[in-house]
Parts: sequence; C-alpha cells; structure tokens
Amino acid sequence: MGSDGRDIPDALPSRLDTTPASGDRGRAAADSDRDGAAYGDGLLEAAGYLTEPCERETTYAAGHSVRYTASVDGPVRLGYFEAPLTALPRETPARIARGVARRTRLQYCWFFDPATDRVRVIRTAGRPAQFEYDPAADPPSRRDRLDRAAEDVAALFDRSDVVDRVAGDLHVERTRLARALTIDDATERERRLAAQRLLDRLLYCYVLVAGGVVVPVDDDGAPAPEGPGPVLRTIVRERDDVPAALRAIVETLHAPDREHLQVTESCRLRVPFLGRDDGRSAGRGPGAGESTVRVDGFDWDGLLDRLEPYDWRLSDGPWAAGHVSLPEPDRPVTGTVTPAVLGDCGERFAGRGRDADRPNESDAARAGTQTDGTDELGAYYTDDRIADFVARRACWGALRVAIDEDLAAGTAPETLESTPLYRPTHDRRPEIEAAQRDGFDALYEVHGDDEDVLAYVDARLRDLTVCDPAVGSGSFVLAAANVLFEWRSMCRPAADAATLRREIVADTVFGVDLRGDVAARCRRRLRCWVLAATPLADRSTPPPLSTREIGIRSGNSLLGITDPGAVTEPVPDGDTETAPDGEGPSRRTLAERYDAVRAELDERYAESRRDPETGSPLRFEDHVDTARAAWDSLRTGTAATTTLCVEVPAGIPGDLDAALNAVGFTTYTYRARLERPFAEPELEPDDIVDLFALLDDRVGDRDAWSIVVEREYAGVDFAPDGLDACHWPLEFPAVFESSGFDVVVSNPPYGAELEPEAEPLVKHSGAYACQGASDTCEWFVERMLELAGENGTVAAVVPKSLAFYGSWSDVRERLLAETTLEHVLDVGLGFAGVTLETIALVATRADGDVAERDRADRGRSIGPTIHRSRDPRQPTANEPISLGRVPRRYVTETGTIVFRPITDDQRAVLDRILAADRRLGEVMTSEETTRQLYVPDDEKATLETGSDPYVEKVPWVGPYHLQRLRYADLSEYADAIERYAVPRVMLKVLRGSRLRAWLDPIGALVGTEKLVNVPLTDREGREIAFVYAACNHPLASFCLQKTIFSETTETARVLDGQYSCPIPIPDPGRETEAAVARLAWALTLARQLAVDRERGAIDATAGGAAQRFEAVPVDGDDRDQALDDVADDLERALEALVAACYLDREDLRDRWTSALDRRGPDTSMVETLFDAFYVERYAKRKGRLDDRWPAIRDVLGETVAVTDDWAVDRIDESHELAVVRDVLE
Repeated sequence: MGSDGRDIPDALPSRLDTTPASGDRGRAAADSDRDGAAYGDGLLEAAGYLTEPCERETTYAAGHSVRYTASVDGPVRLGYFEAPLTALPRETPARIARGVARRTRLQYCWFFDPATDRVRVIRTAGRPAQFEYDPAADPPSRRDRLDRAAEDVAALFDRSDVVDRVAGDLHVERTRLARALTIDDATERERRLAAQRLLDRLLYCYVLVAGGVVVPVDDDGAPAPEGPGPVLRTIVRERDDVPAALRAIVETLHAPDREHLQVTESCRLRVPFLGRDDGRSAGRGPGAGESTVRVDGFDWDGLLDRLEPYDWRLSDGPWAAGHVSLPEPDRPVTGTVTPAVLGDCGERFAGRGRDADRPNESDAARAGTQTDGTDELGAYYTDDRIADFVARRACWGALRVAIDEDLAAGTAPETLESTPLYRPTHDRRPEIEAAQRDGFDALYEVHGDDEDVLAYVDARLRDLTVCDPAVGSGSFVLAAANVLFEWRSMCRPAADAATLRREIVADTVFGVDLRGDVAARCRRRLRCWVLAATPLADRSTPPPLSTREIGIRSGNSLLGITDPGAVTEPVPDGDTETAPDGEGPSRRTLAERYDAVRAELDERYAESRRDPETGSPLRFEDHVDTARAAWDSLRTGTAATTTLCVEVPAGIPGDLDAALNAVGFTTYTYRARLERPFAEPELEPDDIVDLFALLDDRVGDRDAWSIVVEREYAGVDFAPDGLDACHWPLEFPAVFESSGFDVVVSNPPYGAELEPEAEPLVKHSGAYACQGASDTCEWFVERMLELAGENGTVAAVVPKSLAFYGSWSDVRERLLAETTLEHVLDVGLGFAGVTLETIALVATRADGDVAERDRADRGRSIGPTIHRSRDPRQPTANEPISLGRVPRRYVTETGTIVFRPITDDQRAVLDRILAADRRLGEVMTSEETTRQLYVPDDEKATLETGSDPYVEKVPWVGPYHLQRLRYADLSEYADAIERYAVPRVMLKVLRGSRLRAWLDPIGALVGTEKLVNVPLTDREGREIAFVYAACNHPLASFCLQKTIFSETTETARVLDGQYSCPIPIPDPGRETEAAVARLAWALTLARQLAVDRERGAIDATAGGAAQRFEAVPVDGDDRDQALDDVADDLERALEALVAACYLDREDLRDRWTSALDRRGPDTSMVETLFDAFYVERYAKRKGRLDDRWPAIRDVLGETVAVTDDWAVDRIDESHELAVVRDVLE
C-alpha cells in the first residue's frame, strides 16, 4: 500500500533508480536534432534549476523507494527523475511525487524519458498541478510552455488560456440560456443569475461524472462507467425538463436515503451521499422560485459540444488519482478543466448589475468580452501564485504565533527552544525570501526527522482557523487549504490524503460571500478538493460533509454582530433528522433554534444601529416596487417616525400635486411626503393600492416615479431574504469562543456599490471609522482587523492606492497602528482585464503578549520583506520575485506603505534627508495642500482671452521655468481663484520620477487642478524661494519616491497634495536660506529667459533689446557665457548648496554661503528684481522686460562669478548623489 492508501502495482521494483546514466548527463541538451531532446537535465542545469545537484533516495511508499537527482539551493526545490515513462504504469510518477513530497521539501518533480523525449512535471507545493508533453502527439503550444519554463518554471502550469477559453464559451452559452428562460416576473439580471445557476449545476454534474463520483449503472445496479459527455447528452436529449433533472442529481447528493437515481428511461446513476444541505447557509439568490423556471428552445447539445473537447478532472494535481473523462478520439483535447478552472471562470460571472451581453454582436465577439458586471463587485479571480504567496506567509505567521505562545507557556517540545523561528521582520536570512521559501521550510530543514516535533506542529496546524470574508469561488481558502495540506502531509507522511483534506475543510477554512449561489460554488469546489484525494474506487461512498460542516456561509460580511458574547448558547451543527435514542436535539430542532437565535440577533442588530452623534436610530430609504411591499415596509417601521414618500424626478405634475395634497401629502418640486401615515385618519392597505394606481394614471411610466418608505431599521431587514447580515458568533461559534480567526485573508471587493439600504449602516452608524476612500475595500480591511484574533494574521490584496493615497489614510493608519507589516507584494496589473494596480499585504495583529514583545522589538526591526510580480505589467506573469526589505522606521516616518526595497546605500542617504528639522506640511500656512482650479475640459476650450495668467496644463511646468502661460478670462471662477492664488509653491510629478515645483511669491497665477497648491501666505519671499529650491532638488524626489510615493502607478501620475506634506525641508538658518533664495531667483531668471529665447517668445516682451538676451558677461566683461550655460552652472551650484543642507555638510554650506554674501549681489536687490521680473513676465499679459535686462545681466554675471569658484563636484559627484540619480533615472 502507498502512503495514500492506494495499492502499489507488483510490477514495480522495490527500488527504482531514476538518476541519469553518468555517460548520458547532458545528452538531452546536446542532442538538438531530435524534437524535445533539450528538456531533460540539460535544460534544468542551463536554467539554474539544478544548482549543486545531489543524488537522493526516498521511500515513497511502503517497500518502495526511488533514487533521483535533487536540488534545493536554486531558485526552486526540484527533483529530477529520468526513466522510461512508457514502461511505467500511468500512475507511477504521480505516486512517486506524492510520496516524495510528503517526505521532502521538493516543490517540483520533473520526469523525463530520454527514449521518447516525453516530459511530465508535477508541482507538489501550493496548488498541486501537473504538465505533460509528448512530442509525438502534442501541438507546438505545449512545447512553447517548456521553452518558457527555462525562465519561469511556473509557466508550465499557467491556465489563463484555458480559463479565457472556457469563460468565453460559458459566457456565450449563459447569454443564450438566459434568453431561453421563462421565469414569472423576472428581471434581466434575475434571468442571468438563474442561467448561471443552471450552468453551475450542469458543470458540477459534469465534473462529478468525469471524476467517477457520480457513476452510470445498469439495470442491476452494476457500474457502467461512461464519460460525462455521453451521460449528460443522454439526459438533455431524453428529458424535457433539463433543469429539474440537474436539480434532482444535486439534491440526491445531499439525500442520505437515496443511492440510485433514474434520471431518464435509459440513464440510471449511482449518486453518493456527500452530506446534508440544510439550507441554513443558502442566503439570497439560489433556489428562489426555481420551480417556475422553464427553458424553451435552448440548444443543450450545442453547450455539450463546447464542453466535450476539454479533459475534465477533479484536479490536475498528483493527488487526483483516476478519472473517467473520455474525449472522443477524433477530437483533440483543448485543455484540462478542473474545479479550480471553473472557480476562476465563476469569479468573472460573480458580479451583478452591468452585463456584457450585446444582442447585436456575434457570439464570437461576445465570447471575447469578459467584463460581465464583475467590476462592480471587484470579483476578479486571483492568480494562484498570488494566492499561494499570501496564504503561505499568512499561515506561517499564525503558526509561528501559536508556537511562540506554547514556548512561552513551556508546552512546546524542548528542541524547538534552541531553534529560532523565522521572523520576517527580524530574521536576516535573505535566502529564505530570495528562494520564495517560508518559515515552515526553515523549520522542516532542522526538525524534519524529529517525529515529536512534527506531531506537535501538525497539532498546531490542525487548530488553525483561516477565513476569507469575501470568499467568492474560493481562491484564497483553497490556497490556504493547499498550503496546510502540504505542511500537514510533511508532518504526517503516512496519513490518508483524503482524511487530511476533510479535516482541513471541516475544521480549518471558512468563508462568507454575499451571494448564496457563489458560496455554494465555493462549497462544491471544496468538496471536489476532498474527493480528488479519494481513490477512484472509493469515490462512490465518501464520508459525508454536511453544508454546515463546510464552513462557507452566505451573508453580508460588512453587516452583523461580531461580539462573541452576543450568542450565549451556540447552536451546534446536527446531521441527523431525529435524535438517536431520544438523546440530544434533532437536526430539525437545531434548525429551529438557529432560526430563533438568528431572528433575535437581527432584532438586536437593528436596535443598535444608531447615529453616533445624536444617538437616534438610523433611518434609511426603502424603495418598494409593489403596494404589498410598501404596506409591509410601513408596518415594519416605528409608526411615529415612518414617512411615505413619492418621488417624480421630472417634477410632480400639477394635477398629481393636488391629488396628493388632498390625501395628506406635503408636496415639493420632485417629492411628496406623508408624515406619520398611521395617524388619524389611519392609512389602510387599499390606500396604498390607490396611490400606485394614481401614479400609474397621472405619471404613467413606472421608471418615471417611485415609492419610498423612510423608516428606522427593523430585524426583518437583516434576514436572509433582506440585507442578510452575517452574525459571526452564530455562524462560527467555535472560532468566536476563542478570540477570532488565526488568519483572515481576502481579495476584498473594491470600488463596489453598496445597496442603498445598506449605505447608512456602513457610512453613518459609526461601525466603520475609516471613511476617507468611501470604498468597500476600506471597510473590508476594517472588518478583517475585527475578525482576526488578538495575535491573528491579516492578509489582503488591495488597490495600490491604499499604500499612499491621502483618501486611504484612515484605513492605512489603522492598519499600520494595529499590525506589524511583514510582507508586501507589488502585484501590479495582476488581474486580467483590470487596469487598477494592486498590492498584497501580510501583517500580524499588534495585540496580546506576543505582539507586545514585537512592539518592543520594533526599533530593531529590519522591516517587511518586499516582493513584486515577475512582470507587474502582465497579468500572466505573477511569479513573486524577492527584492529586499524596507526598514520599519520609514513606514512609521511617512505613514505610507512602501513597496520598493531600500538598500543600505539608499538608507544612508534617506536617514540624512529625513533628519531635516521640518516637513513641508509644517512650513505651509494651511492645514493641508489642495489641488487648484478645476475647469472642465470642454469649458477650457471655450475660455476667452483675458488677463488671468493660467497654467492650464501640467506639462507647462518645467525645471525652473514655465513652458507656457495662457491669459484667459476666468472671472467666473473669481471666488476659487481668491482661495488658491496666494503666495505659494505649486507641485507636480513627471511620470513618477522627478518632483517639479514652481513658485508664485505674489499669488499672481492660476493653476490647473492637477497642480498641488502649497500655500505660504505668511512667509517671506526668501523662505518661499528656499521651499521652491528644496522641492525641486533630486534629494526631495528621491525621498518622495523611496518612502512616500513609492513609484507612481498607471492610474496616479499626478502628485496628490497629501504625499507632499512629509517631504523634509531643511532649516539651515537665515544666511544659508537667503543664499539659496538668491540662487533660486537667479536660476529662474536665466532658465526662463533661455527658454523664452529658444521659443521666440522673448521678442514680444523685450522690445528693441531682444538681441541682448543671449549672453551674460562674467568676470567683469572678460568673457561672455550663453544663457543656457549660465542656467546650467547656476542649477549645479543651487543643487550643491541645497544638498549640503540636506546632507549636513556644514563646511561646504557655510563656505559657499559666506562667499555669496561677500562677493555676490545683495539679497534684497535680487528679490526686488525677481519680483519685478515676475510681474512683467507672468502677471501681465503684455509686460515688458527690456528695461530689466541690464540689472538681470549684472545679477547673473556676479552670481556665476562666485559659484564658478565653488567645488560643486564634491557634492555633484558624491556617492550620495550617485545613489539618488540611480533611483531617479
């Protein structure tokens, strides 16, 4: 018997040697004439996957061992097996991979047949998968994957192309099916959801037949295995009511008293009992009114034609032993479809609202459209490499905390006390993250042979709880389940795989989703995950898992009670119809108790929803569609505070106004209100019917008017058929008897729209303190922190905006205050069809004794590890690459989440910059920066010429000059201009590299809304000029990029004001400040004149002196220097002096300041000249500069004569500036 309980064929030798023959090593790489010959160990060595290979021998089953080549020090941990694959039983490589994976830390098993050049690669870590290539039978696309594997071995298992094809096929069929449905009083959205439910059922049946779970039988009940295509084709051809047939199969899976189901006259199925479905987790959506669903004219055979070319399996991993998916011989297999693939497809259809169906487009065009409304819920499937990265690190964080607690209590094995656990924020073992390993790997390396330690670790893993509050089709719960299964298998190599998986599903992974049918899809996927590890012969009689035993619930995660004390007597799960021997409650009794407790919690939750400022109950607008619904809503609310409203967006017609007044309404232009409708004379049900009839008669179109009931919340509003609040202690009593979940992990929906009835609960009840972004993701992160135990781990994929955007500062501050950030992954554009960039965060809670020690260690923390996707611009290149770390103090200093590493050299420069005495936010004279004047683009084009100098476009701001000014009539915006046009500095960012600033010392200009306003109203001109020079300096941009903005994203190219506030501004003293100001004024004069001269714009303002604006006499007219050269010299001098202020080079700073004071022009004179120039050049539409040229020439010449003697190379060519330029360029 194998370690998984399966028989080992007698034909296999007890010892199998798969090491390459010594004379043949590298033969495959050298023999390039044969197709596929380069895919043996030669490829692996050339790609660096066989780093320092060694030969090992591992027992993979009782009495059976294998000798192979292994490498654990390269970028992946890989075993290489060279053997005649055609001579081995089909299951042997998978058996070897399973056994070896349970006894080693290998991530991949690479099998190669040198005689046929066949390749079989099995991934054993994370989500198990396998890849096969046979040059004699497979198309070139399979070989292309092998070629890509030399760069990224994970490319072998990229299933995005299959997901795209299957999702496209299903999208087309769902559209056709929705059109063929007849459902009484159904909206288009309800028809689409009903069609999706039918597809889900059919696909579930298809997978179960393919996996040998549901088996055709003959008249005597003996198995008569057939592929899923023929079975389903028989059903759709012989049954008039296909939905009823599919529903009967699924219901039989949850019926303990039925084994055989006669689906049609010629189709009889053996359907195993998988566990009860008591409906307590159904929520909204699935099953409602299904008896009224009829399908007319749908081409079921056409749907099956799309499904049959695929190879259908319960899993594509090595634990999925056996399947009966049999594509027709003359039809090529176009890809492998598993529940994981269907889950990813399902995520694309999980949204609601907009739909991509376009009746006028061809099916082929629609098949290429994948939006289908999921963007409203943020429901995009998570790549398994992202999910594995997050789940692996989050689970290790929780396991480490558990071991720490036991070590502190003295209950952990003594041998663990001498081995430091891997702590990402303190452990300087770069090889762990560089090789994408985890803390469990490090632990197993040391204690992999210690059975006592492994048994202890397995027990701690068994006790972990992992929850995804936005579970969707289960990407993250499956990722966590796979990681935990991998680790527990290594702790218990002889344990039955299906038993381990069943324990994980029943006791470890949990989740909630708003949609009942989506939650059901996740439960089915988990069932299939367990069944995939069950031997084929045992799949018809698996141990049952009831719906309640699978911890996936439906409900609104953002609503409901989380207080563990809210449920004093938890309702246990029961799985028997009646109590055995009269002992204990029956299943029916438990369901009734659950319903009673649920109703009580709904009422308690409604009562506690109050305005935090006034304490009064929250009110909401209940939009009702029928007279019956309106009456029920009116009777639900508190009579004294309920109001009946009529809304007519186009305006209430006069005759309707009079009629409404006659029955007691107070009418306004667009709305009429009936306060206290149950006061005398009391409103009756017929009055509501009459009101609807009146509106139908006087307004007509139902879309042109609506009825709204304004009232307080009641318990019924939170029932499953209402807002469906999730009361966490009721749904997960065992978890909330402790402090909460050990791991809360999610890809929460972002940018989603709240239901109108739910909006006051989230935005105005005080339940969610973070309201800056007003985004569902923000509230989900808050909820995740609330659900995690006191030392729990929180991990999420979130919009990159959360890392630095000011509008996300509330939730970011809370996250950083309550957790220790351990890992950051820059996912980039990691989701197909989504232009929003994302990051993944893994953090541990900062509560409890263990976290208290972490807080004490924060000063010594080396900060979170930083990773990025291999190609952040490609959604199919999400393999994490380790980049380094960010010291925690920079995150604390800036209040942002930095997702680019900071090297030792960069840290040395940053420390000196951040040592500056002030921050920009402290210098400016308002509480916060703002954007400037917003003028719609269509209005900008029609602005008339006027006297207002308008910086209309961001690119017009250059380094120390303005490229253009538009003089427009902005009199309509006078009030706004008065607020913005004050003495100030304006900021912009150029493509995420350099910060650019412009000074407006007199508040003369009007800036576009994409320029940030830094008001300096009460500051002297020299201080404004100093801030201007500091913000323009490369050191400010460097600090901005490394610690604040952390690389501008595709969707945020313009600098928001909130980012600028933490920019350090040195305070070098008045003398140096004045010297910097003189250089800044002189440089701006020279640069602007040089730019104007080149553009020909200077002729209009210089009068007859235009020819003189070309060169500057330096050193008493001994030599002339072109304006461009003067500007370049002044810029080098200014940057050197400001750098000396930032880098604390007092010797150079004082020497240069003193020289400029002694030999340079007077500060007041330069300022006066600059202000006069500023008025003529910018504030006036037709200002003249000709009489300013002699003074400008003298100032520039005298200043350059001084700075030419400065040894600016000591700064300009310094190591610090080289580090800065390397980042910025």
